[in-house]
Amino acid sequence: MKTRTIDFLKALRGTYCLVFFSNSSLFSILLIVASFIDPCVGLAGLICGVFAVLLSKVMGLNPLYIQNGTYSFNALLTGLALGAYFKITGNFLIILVMASALTLLITVLFASFSERNKLPFLSLPFILTLWIILLNARSFETSFLIPKDAMGCSVLWSQTFKDLSLQIEKKIPTFISVYFKALGAVFFQSHIVSGLLIALGLLLYSRIAFMLSFLGFLSGLIYFRFVQGNLNDHEYSQVAFNYILAALALGGYFVISSTRSFVLVIFTVPVLGLLITALYKITSFYALPLYSLPFSVVVILVMSLLNGRYFFKNLPLVYIQQFSPEKNLYAFQSFMQRFKNATGVAIHLPFFGEWTVSQGHDGKMTHKEDYRYALDFVVTDEHKRTFKFPGKKVTDFFCYGLPVLAPADGQVITIEDGIEDNEIGDANLEQNWGNTIVIKHSENLYSKLSHLKKGSFKVKQGDNIKKGDLLAVCGNSGRSPEPHLHFQLQSYEYIGAATIDVPISSYVIKSQDTYQLKFFEVPAEGEILLRPVASPILKKAFHFIPGMKFKFELEEGSKNFVESWEVITDSLNASYIQCNGTKSRAYFSCNDTLFYFTGFEGDSKCLLFYFFLAAYKIVLSQFDNLQIKDRLSIEGTQKGILKIVQDFLAPFYIFIKPEYSSSIKEVENSGLNKIEILSKVTSNMPSGRNMDFEIELCENKINRIKIIERDKCITAKAV
Repeated sequence: MKTRTIDFLKALRGTYCLVFFSNSSLFSILLIVASFIDPCVGLAGLICGVFAVLLSKVMGLNPLYIQNGTYSFNALLTGLALGAYFKITGNFLIILVMASALTLLITVLFASFSERNKLPFLSLPFILTLWIILLNARSFETSFLIPKDAMGCSVLWSQTFKDLSLQIEKKIPTFISVYFKALGAVFFQSHIVSGLLIALGLLLYSRIAFMLSFLGFLSGLIYFRFVQGNLNDHEYSQVAFNYILAALALGGYFVISSTRSFVLVIFTVPVLGLLITALYKITSFYALPLYSLPFSVVVILVMSLLNGRYFFKNLPLVYIQQFSPEKNLYAFQSFMQRFKNATGVAIHLPFFGEWTVSQGHDGKMTHKEDYRYALDFVVTDEHKRTFKFPGKKVTDFFCYGLPVLAPADGQVITIEDGIEDNEIGDANLEQNWGNTIVIKHSENLYSKLSHLKKGSFKVKQGDNIKKGDLLAVCGNSGRSPEPHLHFQLQSYEYIGAATIDVPISSYVIKSQDTYQLKFFEVPAEGEILLRPVASPILKKAFHFIPGMKFKFELEEGSKNFVESWEVITDSLNASYIQCNGTKSRAYFSCNDTLFYFTGFEGDSKCLLFYFFLAAYKIVLSQFDNLQIKDRLSIEGTQKGILKIVQDFLAPFYIFIKPEYSSSIKEVENSGLNKIEILSKVTSNMPSGRNMDFEIELCENKINRIKIIERDKCITAKAV
């Protein structure tokens, strides 16, 4: 019963909040209060919203859409509008329930089109339903639906807020009062108090959303002053919410907030203004209200344009919706810091063991012009020599005869073999590349490995191969005065094609006695590299498969409680760990050598959020003194006034930069194959959160998680 009540309250929260593209509980309370400034309007909206939520549950619709308000926010708007038109009577309540059901039916239809075409349907179901009801109302008997008088449900109540609104209006500039009225008009409220409450809610839930709402309003006001100067302030307030809602949608909900998204909002204003004028002419001919139709149409048109692009760099879209411009922006910024060079195909080093980059990109010898993005590898000793004395034969060189591996899955396209090794110091300029293999990994992505040993190929043309398969061994054929491995990525299948700049997905740099993990970067000349090899204990412990469940007993001082998780993979193949209590989600990805989280949504006080921070990036290989660092999202790691200031500046400049670091050590003399992961979150700001974590792995699974933050210590043990 308790769970059902919580789910219902969350759905009701989403019903109100989604009108303003939010999911904030505090904002939803303020919106409900704002809607009841006119009690009849508020009650009609609440009835419609609640009925739509209950009907959605009874019909077994998508629980996620029920909870975030997708199925019910249009019904809420329908109820609010009808409550503004008619008095509440028995007949009205019947029509209200019917209107709610009709809105839900239209919403579900639009939702199915929306999913297929990746376009929002916004408030179109509300507009259609309202028109249907109003057109039918004209044929009803005069007494069936009674038009509402100007004072609303309660003369005393309405007069009180009218007087209060007049007092407020006298103390603020006219355009500010029009802004508040425009916000109130979204919920069909005529008093400025409603707009004040909504503006307060916007400011508390999102500083960016607050700025966008005012930017949209002000841009529209300027446009109408220049183009349609005959529109008075009251008339403008009744259409201005279209600019506000469009700004919220395009400035930070569907599009990542940035200077460019703010410019997009400004440039959308004239288009929206034209639509408002044209659609008003059409709807007024049939005596139908315009309301939010222009906003819905223009946002759908702009989103259709943005979805049809080939390049998304300038105005990136939001793919994991977090219902907050700040959260969307911070998650995107973090993702770009971590994966800005990521490629569709993960390219790995073509060898095992320690190799040195003898010539990197734009190398001094042969890596020029079309071949500037190639890499040459050799093996060196502690003195940086590539050979053992006397170094006069190819067999004296450390890399000669070592295995060469497939850098990724693919198909063997070309093999050139039969070219003899050169004597040391000599070079075969006629057969420049020597024995070579070309592998196709995807359309327009091929790898080429050259200077291999004659007759050493273990694959043949046309073979389908897997990452890490043995291809051949290192030789000294072609233009190669001493044994080395030439490795390049290219867009075409022929030997000698120009190189392209593609990063290596993950590799480790050795520097004296320390190791550093690199992720989607390009090795530099002189660096000693290793290909990470997964530790069986780490790989097993972080191998999370759908249906896997976890349960932890938490101890914080004298408090004890339990938290349980489940691993889920959704229809889009996105994997996440879900906290069963809070429904929070931590999205993750895992490959042969790396486990990392990609995003979090939900309660930042639950254990899952701490685990998200503690295991933000875990290399599944064991190296002594391995340094692992990464950039964290600001959300959840910074509080106080600096966070508020950063929110205002976030679309233009990020100054808060929390970092993550971790290391792995094996617990000696445990007898149980224990491994400890020590990680840390540090902020570059005084008020930022600094946390230390310990994750203990025992018998191939997570055994204990310890969190230390200032004077707080939480220990979670697996049960």
